[in-house]
Amino acid sequence: MLRTTFQKLTTLALIILGVSFLSCSPKLGTEMEYDFILTKSDLDHSKGTILIIQGAAPTNVDGRIPVDADIIYAKKSFNKNLADDLNKLGWDVVRYGKYGVYLNKIDWDKYRKTDLNFTLKQLRDVWQRVPSDKPLIVLALSEGTLHAGHLPLQDTKALILLGAIATNIKDVYLNKAKDDEELKKRTEKLESAHDMKRDEMFDKSWPAGRVVD
Repeated sequence: MLRTTFQKLTTLALIILGVSFLSCSPKLGTEMEYDFILTKSDLDHSKGTILIIQGAAPTNVDGRIPVDADIIYAKKSFNKNLADDLNKLGWDVVRYGKYGVYLNKIDWDKYRKTDLNFTLKQLRDVWQRVPSDKPLIVLALSEGTLHAGHLPLQDTKALILLGAIATNIKDVYLNKAKDDEELKKRTEKLESAHDMKRDEMFDKSWPAGRVVD
């Protein structure tokens, strides 16, 4: 009887340990999985941390669109190059990849989930992972300039908006479409953009959709 009781207690203990382990372990497969990198300053003491907020394009953690295309955005790792230079100047740098965008490929089924709410959810998750023991500067790129305002910027030392969207999205696209009649026709649909399906908004990046959100 004592042996049976001991076996039951042992089994119960293992179950409790197992549940405890699972609750403390990273939950693989959750929707918030994305690439995250913190590179340290080359100096002995860093000046602080710079957070790079992604723009509209489906870019990976290096700031490159991982597609086989003859465009500069598919060839240059803008964020990585910028981080390398900032590290040399004494800054730690935080950068992250868009959800569904990996180092060498894009999972479009995942990436299509990045409406405004999801994008802000990811950004808040990134924010929680940024070191809080040093001065923080936020560098927001392109569409990211619209997202930065949703962060507790009172905790930062500076905010840099690069390529800020300073007009309404229809004007942005119409200006881009000056010499492109097809793009101009599609742009004029923005009058009723709130009724459009997300996958009808120009291309697989859906930046217009997030701005409408």
